[in-house]
Amino acid sequence: MASTHHLLQRARALESRLIELRRTLHQYPELGYEEVNTARRIAQELRHLGAEVRTPVGTAVVGILRGRERGRVVVLRSDMDALAVEEVPGRDYGSRVPGVMHACGHDGHMAILMGAVAILGEMRDCLRGEVRFVFQPAEEKLPEGGARALVDAGVLDDPPADLVVGFHLWPDLPAGKVAVHSGAVMAAADLFQVVFAGRGGHGALPHRAADAVLAACHAVVALESVIGRDVDALAPAVLSVGMVHGGASPNVIPDEVILAGTTRYFDAGVGDLLGRRIAEVTAAVARAYRCRAQVEYRRGYPAVINDPMAADLVASAAAAVLGEEAGRRDLPPAMVSEDFSYFARRAPACYFWLGTQNKREGTHRPLHSPDFDLDEEVLALGAAILAQVCVSFLS
Repeated sequence: MASTHHLLQRARALESRLIELRRTLHQYPELGYEEVNTARRIAQELRHLGAEVRTPVGTAVVGILRGRERGRVVVLRSDMDALAVEEVPGRDYGSRVPGVMHACGHDGHMAILMGAVAILGEMRDCLRGEVRFVFQPAEEKLPEGGARALVDAGVLDDPPADLVVGFHLWPDLPAGKVAVHSGAVMAAADLFQVVFAGRGGHGALPHRAADAVLAACHAVVALESVIGRDVDALAPAVLSVGMVHGGASPNVIPDEVILAGTTRYFDAGVGDLLGRRIAEVTAAVARAYRCRAQVEYRRGYPAVINDPMAADLVASAAAAVLGEEAGRRDLPPAMVSEDFSYFARRAPACYFWLGTQNKREGTHRPLHSPDFDLDEEVLALGAAILAQVCVSFLS
């Protein structure tokens, strides 16, 4: 059986290849459910490394490596999609697609996972079981991300997965540090939209109108009270209005105004409460201003909850690769969301953070920002950690 030192050594030997792959993917980003060229490149790389390739649904790609005998099944997952963000110019490997950018590090995720394929492909005879490498489309497409379709298509079945591992590059952590949670990792995320219907009119004669703008403005303020006055203070929750649209002229009161936002929480009962109170509060505010409110509340991704035993396994693998001092088990859950939750609901799972912050290299910018970048030295580290998880679990 290969030693941890050998795994890290092999990963470092792959570093230039992983950086090249990451930069190629970065230059040609594709939005969710449009990852056609990305999927083609991923499939080519998998075949080159000797993996069996399947395309179960849409642009998803799954690589399979089987060990010397049947045994347990590990599923490793990366996302593939980019964001509608215009990248800050200046990098020689910057996005060549106007208005689209890998601003969330998914290019790095794909390179890391491919590194794990390369390492494990050379030692498959040492493995008792199967590793599935899932390259998933459309993680950013809340609430219709690609994970649920993959789970429904059977990516965790036949034979069933015994362990699922996902990860994310995390600029809040120094490069080379790893954070593993036992239990809650990321919040559930829902979306809501409220259409305020009033009666339009002249801006100089507001008494003859039913002002949907005024109703929407008061609703935004009123909704802020829901978290503070309806949700238990010990239950983490967020309600944010991110969009208000209405009107086309400064001196015309419009007939209609639309506001939309998101809620985040961990307890499903809190989600039920938020959906109900958003409808009640906006309806009451609309009536106060002689308007009507039509509410749509859409459930999104469930919360990501790590299995404690899976978390211990991943933490041990990270410590073996990077040293005990590199691991964190004390970080609070994040209120961001991820459709990895659909995998975690079906099999023991762990989702971990891999730090990429290096202020000298400018890789401390937040996720989804137009100047986001990553410390590429962590690509090899991530690949070694994933390989170590598989070796530990399948030996």
